[in-house]
Amino acid sequence: MWETAVFVLNVLAFVMIGMQCRPIWERLDESLRLQYCLVAPPARRGHAHAHCWVMSYNTGITALDRAPRLFIRPADGRATVQAAS
Repeated sequence: MWETAVFVLNVLAFVMIGMQCRPIWERLDESLRLQYCLVAPPARRGHAHAHCWVMSYNTGITALDRAPRLFIRPADGRATVQAAS
């Protein structure tokens, strides 16, 4: 139930934002529109690369965290070898 409500509210928010974009875009000067169009693709690409890096880093950390531990360090500081479980 909540997932449906959240989805409907997200759709409503994006529709309302989309309705506001055209008047804002039309008020901009032609040179400023061109500048925005030139800056947007590299900014989006940088965001996508950062997103991919964070996701791959988190996946690696999660995989390492779930890997079986071969070395257990007891409280006295000596390392012992234990079979993977």
